[in-house]
Amino acid sequence: MNKILISILCLFVLLVACSAPEAVVEEPADVAEPEMVDEADATENMAEEATDSEADMAEETSDMGTSEDVIRIGFSAPLTGDAATYGIDEQRGTLLALEDIEKAGWINGKQLEFIYEDDKCNGKDATTVANKLVNVDKVKVVVGSSCSGATLSLAPITNEAQVILLTSYASNSKIKDAGDFVFRSIPSDAVLGKRLADAVNSKSKKVAIITENTDYAQGLRDEFTKRAGELGLEIVASESFEPDNKDYRTQLTKIKAVSPDALFVNTQADTGLAQVMKQAFDLGLEVQMYAAYFGGSRVVTEVLSEKAEGLIWADLLDPKFSDNGKALIDRYEEKFGSVPVLNSAVALAYDRTMIIANALKACGEDSICIRDWLYNMDAYNGITGNVEFDEDGEAVGVEHAIYVLKAGEPELVEDLEE
Repeated sequence: MNKILISILCLFVLLVACSAPEAVVEEPADVAEPEMVDEADATENMAEEATDSEADMAEETSDMGTSEDVIRIGFSAPLTGDAATYGIDEQRGTLLALEDIEKAGWINGKQLEFIYEDDKCNGKDATTVANKLVNVDKVKVVVGSSCSGATLSLAPITNEAQVILLTSYASNSKIKDAGDFVFRSIPSDAVLGKRLADAVNSKSKKVAIITENTDYAQGLRDEFTKRAGELGLEIVASESFEPDNKDYRTQLTKIKAVSPDALFVNTQADTGLAQVMKQAFDLGLEVQMYAAYFGGSRVVTEVLSEKAEGLIWADLLDPKFSDNGKALIDRYEEKFGSVPVLNSAVALAYDRTMIIANALKACGEDSICIRDWLYNMDAYNGITGNVEFDEDGEAVGVEHAIYVLKAGEPELVEDLEE
């Protein structure tokens, strides 16, 4: 009997050993050689990562809650691409205003939530943004866009739905006629073109223009040209380029051939301004350079260094020249760990948000009431000026100044003939 049991046990052990799975040892995976990254590509990737982080921040700040005690406002701006430099500054100016509105107890006890959307500074994306904000999110107020073309695409959709649209950075003259629910808190290109042509005329008699083919830049060129004709300022060349073009040498060579006294570099964003100026200098086009809005951008000085010295441009009064404005820019630097690309974009967005907050306090989310309130409001004593709106929804009380770049810093110009 014992022999039988022992035989059975041996057979059992043998069967278990035969059926056990074989241990599998995986060979180590091949390790790829590290890829060498070009320095220029690395810089570009860093810029893209910074932009992505801003987009992430926008998404996070758009998810404050679903309570009935929340008022939602649409925000449309370029948060990616070349124009993101000032779109992000507008977003950050909005966030600073929100901090102050929260400290004051929100809006009749209701908090504000901004739904941040990236319109990429073009009409097609802005149309998509407008449809989402109006038809899906059901907002009664939209702020933006930073770009004229995008704003002109937002306006028909928001206006038809009786949704307020308030832009603080789009200046094309056509926005004036975009609808009864459309407002802007920055002077139009009609004002800017006149101011800039006057500045050029005080120092030069023959000017050339190079213009990016966008609604903003083309509109500004037309207003500048109109005023130049009134002044007798001769435009000896007027060249243009497409937004995706990065080689301007053909246009600049033509301009150089007619020997202008000055060159008005008319671009949609600061990156374009810096690159056009750089290529002009590389071709030996050493003339007085003029620009609009972007001359004080740190992008320009980073690309051109001392070559940017002497650039003249028109912009709103820099917030740093007032106590309240300086305090706002200081808060920006402390909160975000960097200086703004464009101080004016921060200040305009801050004032715009505070004006909308005041309108919501008076009207709630009744857009017809908000429209009428904006048309009739007392001047808002803001950082950019004593802001109010005329019968066309155009800004009153906000003015341009002329600057010259000296030692890498903007300096107010009282008299260009000096």
